[in-house]
Amino acid sequence: MLQCPFFAGLITINRLIESIDQCRIAQELVAVTQEEKVAVAQAHLDRLTLLAKLVEEKRPKVRISIADLAEVRHCREIAELALVQTKIRGSALTDIVKHKMSEVVQELDRLKRHRKSFER
Repeated sequence: MLQCPFFAGLITINRLIESIDQCRIAQELVAVTQEEKVAVAQAHLDRLTLLAKLVEEKRPKVRISIADLAEVRHCREIAELALVQTKIRGSALTDIVKHKMSEVVQELDRLKRHRKSFER
């Protein structure tokens, strides 16, 4: 079974969190649709949730500081907020696009009426 480098004492919790964040950044670069962006944010939150769970479970057995536990929890909370922001951003963009489309349709209707008045 693959051992996490943090629990083996090979890297710090900050470096592990940074690696997880680099994974998120790479996935964001290829995410095109809003659904893909939400999926990336959800996967990032899931990874940090799993890390927080593992840190809490292993803390009594492995020498893990309260600061490390707090850092993981903090990063997880930030990821949770980022997921909510990503979802809101998508719905807000959808609303903006719908509003703009409505304006375009109204302008087209106005132009059609204007054109008909010249054709008479």
